[in-house]
Amino acid sequence: MPFAAIVNNLALLLALSISYGFIVARWQQETVAARVAAGILFGLVAVAGMLNPLELRPGLIFDGRSVVLSVGGLFFGPLTAGIAAAIALCYRLWLLGVGVWSGVASILLSSLLGAAFHYQYRARQKSPSAAELLLFGLCVHAALLLLFLLILPAPLNMEAAKNTALPFLTVLPFSSLLLFRLIEHQNQRITAERQLQKAHAELEMRVWERTEELRRRVSQVEELNRSVSSMADDLLRKNNDLNELSRQLEGANHELRDFAHVVSHDLKAPLRAVSQLSCWIAEDYRDRLDEEGRQKIDLLISPAFWPIPASVVSGADRKQSTSLPC
Repeated sequence: MPFAAIVNNLALLLALSISYGFIVARWQQETVAARVAAGILFGLVAVAGMLNPLELRPGLIFDGRSVVLSVGGLFFGPLTAGIAAAIALCYRLWLLGVGVWSGVASILLSSLLGAAFHYQYRARQKSPSAAELLLFGLCVHAALLLLFLLILPAPLNMEAAKNTALPFLTVLPFSSLLLFRLIEHQNQRITAERQLQKAHAELEMRVWERTEELRRRVSQVEELNRSVSSMADDLLRKNNDLNELSRQLEGANHELRDFAHVVSHDLKAPLRAVSQLSCWIAEDYRDRLDEEGRQKIDLLISPAFWPIPASVVSGADRKQSTSLPC
């Protein structure tokens, strides 16, 4: 019966201790606020254990508060242990009874041992192993058994030791191990969630920055496209202007060729007339001229005297320009 009562009490305390994760999730473990909140929580859980204790005699109660107080001090340190112990002490003093001083001493001893081992646990920066936690639980509850023997009057001390020795040396050390692992797991989960939230926030910031950068680049590309499009329009207009100028030049060249042809024709007609007239003079009056006159007439009707510039001759007219019929 005493063994079952202790087990039921421990089950209640462990179930209540799980609420730690929901209460202190908003604070970092290292902050004072988190340690104060944890101290209040574990103090209230210890009080809940004293509300459903193993009662050997009126005022002589045993429960699992030593597990809650020692593990709270081990995990969170002196501040948490002191707040939890103060709350538990107030309620235990209010209960009074024959075991009031042994109860007060057990609360103080459990909290002090938890806080003392906290510094060794933190100094190593490494989670204690299962064997170390079991040894810690055994040390705490063996010290409590010795405390009961020393403080409680006989024969109550022997009766208390007889009824509590087995659960104190078996169930409670395992409960200390279980409670520490539960708190540690919840703390790791909370830390992981915070890190995930931080990583998510950083990722959102990077995505936002990348999106803004892409928007700027898209804006620059659009501006460049507009510039290229404007340049293409300018080039198209200039190309059209060049085509128009080319057509105008071609028309001007055509008009120039026509003009040269007309000028060539107009120039050759009087030259032929002069040449024909020279031939007639040579035929009709050659005998009447002296030697110098005949030489001048021969020079006048000579083909070398009538070269027509190539710039005013085109096509078949160029052949006829080399000599004039006489």
